[in-house]
Amino acid sequence: MKQKIWYTLDDPASSKIAKGIAFFDLTCIMTAIALICLKSLDMFDYMEETNNDPTLIKDNYEAVFFVLETICMIWFTMDLLLRFCVCPSRKDFCRNLMNWVDVVSIVPFYLELMVPSRVQVLLVIRIIRFTKIFRIFKLSRHFRGLIAL
Repeated sequence: MKQKIWYTLDDPASSKIAKGIAFFDLTCIMTAIALICLKSLDMFDYMEETNNDPTLIKDNYEAVFFVLETICMIWFTMDLLLRFCVCPSRKDFCRNLMNWVDVVSIVPFYLELMVPSRVQVLLVIRIIRFTKIFRIFKLSRHFRGLIAL
């Protein structure tokens, strides 16, 4: 059973379910990257500069962004932990660079949740989160269309 789960998570060509999981993983990666980019745009902070109530628009965007990002991070965390639990060799799993890229892209989200104030250090954490882009390369060996990226 462990081996079947491993192949389903690790090789999108192993089954239709594996392809679906890989597609959902890619969707989460692209969503997380898009959210990081969108959060940095000034257009989502424009209400603070006016006398209007900033909670009407800004808080709605922040809530939507937070929910989407949380869903993605829960998926990435579950995927990583499940792959670690069912991998054939934990030693080889820990030596794989792409697994460390996954860890480095997940940890900043949880660090941001633990840091009570929004300090400039969080900017560095957000920059580290761009390592999600490297996860696309992991999937590109299974999806020919991604090789162009």
